Amino acid sequence: MAKERRKDLIILGGPWASHSATFRANAAQKAGEIHTTDQGLLKLIDGQWEVLKSGDLNEADVVRNALRPPN
Repeated sequence: MAKERRKDLIILGGPWASHSATFRANAAQKAGEIHTTDQGLLKLIDGQWEVLKSGDLNEADVVRNALRPPN
């Protein structure tokens, strides 16, 4: 059986801010896991984005802050 491609996995090809607003909105809506270019890792756990591994440039923290709902 062929390995199925995960539809909730996003692997960023550059810094979060360099991606289009459309891409960022789509990622926020559909992702369950995000890998950053600096080896960071975020997962959506119980509706909250959690940084599981912060990369060298703290890009995972930038992404988490961008994906947080406004207060």
